[in-house]
Amino acid sequence: MPAPLNFAPQATNLPVSYLRQNVRSLILSGQRDQFAPELLYFSECILQNRDPEPTGLEGLIDVRVIEALHHSAKTSKPIKLRKVEKRKRPSLQQQIRQASVREPNLIHAKSASHD
Repeated sequence: MPAPLNFAPQATNLPVSYLRQNVRSLILSGQRDQFAPELLYFSECILQNRDPEPTGLEGLIDVRVIEALHHSAKTSKPIKLRKVEKRKRPSLQQQIRQASVREPNLIHAKSASHD
């Protein structure tokens, strides 16, 4: 059984399990800030009057997958989804690396979580 996923901001080497062509693989994903590069990219698209990638169609596909997961969990049955062909696939050239955000030093304040 794979180790549980840990989504703590300071976590490193997060285990990610995936199944491809009936072969299960486990990779370790290093700590990265995914939200900041997405904001930077989306802002650039607005400023440059370009359509962002992923498109609204990909967002719709994601929602359908999540809804199918919920339905499958409730019924304990697999859910078949209609295949949607993408015209353009993401590439590594779109990758933006941004350092993880570090926890700020507290100045004359107590931690809200009382650590």
